[in-house]
Amino acid sequence: MSVTKLDIAKRLAEFAELPDDAIIPEPVAAALLGMSTDTYRRASPLPRHRIAKRLVGIRAGDLRALVRAHDDRAQGPAHHDAQEPLKTNNISAA
Repeated sequence: MSVTKLDIAKRLAEFAELPDDAIIPEPVAAALLGMSTDTYRRASPLPRHRIAKRLVGIRAGDLRALVRAHDDRAQGPAHHDAQEPLKTNNISAA
């Protein structure tokens, strides 16, 4: 069982409506993250779930959490809450 480009496009369009427990094939997850399937397989920290004999996927909720974490890091300190001080190293110049 392989995932075609048409399948990927259809699943990308439906991704927002999927429940967190839905299993997304790796090619769809890779497309959502903007990388090739091979790169995704090497780099992904997410747990894999067998969909079929030759098809593996990940939970939609896990993928959403990964994207949120990446977006939070990408925004950096400029988007940090002004009420909370930035954490710094406790190194003093004595």
